[in-house]
Amino acid sequence: MARVVRNLTVLPAHSRVYLRAVQTTPLPSQPKLILIFRRLHWLPVHKRVQFKLCLLAYKDVHSLAPQYLADFCRPVSSVDARQRLRSATRDNLVIDRTCTKFGARSFAVAAPSEWNRLPHHIRALQSIDFFRAALKTYLFDCS
Repeated sequence: MARVVRNLTVLPAHSRVYLRAVQTTPLPSQPKLILIFRRLHWLPVHKRVQFKLCLLAYKDVHSLAPQYLADFCRPVSSVDARQRLRSATRDNLVIDRTCTKFGARSFAVAAPSEWNRLPHHIRALQSIDFFRAALKTYLFDCS
């Protein structure tokens, strides 16, 4: 699952447009495909990437993710120089600095960025099932 999210975040925005077009283009045999997507509550491609990144960040924060992902998502409160910042009390994650657009699409930057954008009431949920439902509802409302 992490490999799929990594591959989708590496794609530039203009390449994700093609994926979105495939998702929303009706097939000749099924003209009501777009209505079916809405009825099935499928997220658009860019929102699905956000969903996966936030879900992996949630698992990382709650120690449910593999160790190789846990190294990328560190709470701001765990860094000594940042413990007194407001972001440390909001349970934000540290976002590493990058010099390139390619680096900004890496998991180490994209996952903490998406996590920090979420409202606090969604991040504070303790059950992964409630988190998934609230996150999907939030992303549907934003689109």
